[in-house]
Amino acid sequence: MNRARRLRLLLAAWALAVAQWGCARPMTEADIVDPQLRAINQHFTRIIQDMHDDPHVQWHSGWFGNVLVNYGDTDDQGLCYQWQREVYRRVLPEVQRQGWAAVGIGKNRRTMSEHHAVIVFDPSRIQPEQLLNAPRDRPAWVLDGWRRGKPDIYPLADWISRTWVQVNPPVLENLDTWAENATQTPARDVPNVSDAQPIQPAVR
Repeated sequence: MNRARRLRLLLAAWALAVAQWGCARPMTEADIVDPQLRAINQHFTRIIQDMHDDPHVQWHSGWFGNVLVNYGDTDDQGLCYQWQREVYRRVLPEVQRQGWAAVGIGKNRRTMSEHHAVIVFDPSRIQPEQLLNAPRDRPAWVLDGWRRGKPDIYPLADWISRTWVQVNPPVLENLDTWAENATQTPARDVPNVSDAQPIQPAVR
């Protein structure tokens, strides 16, 4: 890749990062008071560390990571849907052990600022069909390893609002089919999650 093209790609990545940036910040461990969510977050933290420690796969993060994955000459991983799927596959057993549920979420689908992550929630307190339409303090949280390559967790409403540009409303995404076949099919060989049928769009 020549220098001018690399510079243009880095500038584009910077512009997209700015477009995604909002005021919300990830929660700290002290912010998490629910014992089930705390257990899930601790497991999520170990997952991210294990992914970075994997000697066979290099995981990148953020928009600059997207440039490296899309235009590099390696099989590195790091697109947001790859982070989403791998986090979902690895965290689901612990989520279920806590009596909770998980589902994918995507926002600005089929645009340059498209982004995907994982929602975890207690189905005894909120149903999947309520996730995108409940009041702001809805009991649901987003696991987002892609933004910084760290175990970032956000209240769902904060994650949805964490963008300066919202072209398309958020939708829930069913990741079960991919998770069931993940051991046989590497993420890079699976179509982008944008091609998946969304479960439910947000009601506006």
